[in-house]
Amino acid sequence: MQYSCQCYFWPFCPYSPPSINRLRLTQTPQWADEYGAVWVVCGPVIDDTASIEWIGDPGELPVAIPDAFFKIVIRETDDAGHPEVLGFLFEHFDPKIKNLYDNRRNHKIDDNDLSLFFASLDTIEARTGLDFLTMLPDTAEVEIESVTPTRLWD
Repeated sequence: MQYSCQCYFWPFCPYSPPSINRLRLTQTPQWADEYGAVWVVCGPVIDDTASIEWIGDPGELPVAIPDAFFKIVIRETDDAGHPEVLGFLFEHFDPKIKNLYDNRRNHKIDDNDLSLFFASLDTIEARTGLDFLTMLPDTAEVEIESVTPTRLWD
């Protein structure tokens, strides 16, 4: 299967420690091959709009520096009304991220490292003000969004 990506938000931040820009879900293409399709939703988290820091030179469009980034990976299951979801929340200046990359030559992380960043969709929604999975029946949406993942997909 061909892997393609259409991005509206891309979680790269010029003032973050270099390591956050290298944090990748390298499994996404394999999941697309294995499951037929996966959807990835990612974007910035800005907690306090009163204290936003901005970058940009005079005459340029200023860009807000996020407090965190979220990533949600969704895949269909045999039960069309109950997809499987992985939620991640990466704090901008999180010492866990720095520690993962200190003294690592190739900047790869393993599945256990990614589990440090698991988050429920409820948590991500509370931080972003966005509402995900709105097309699902309410009971399924409430159930799926309340669960914090415990492992990556096999």
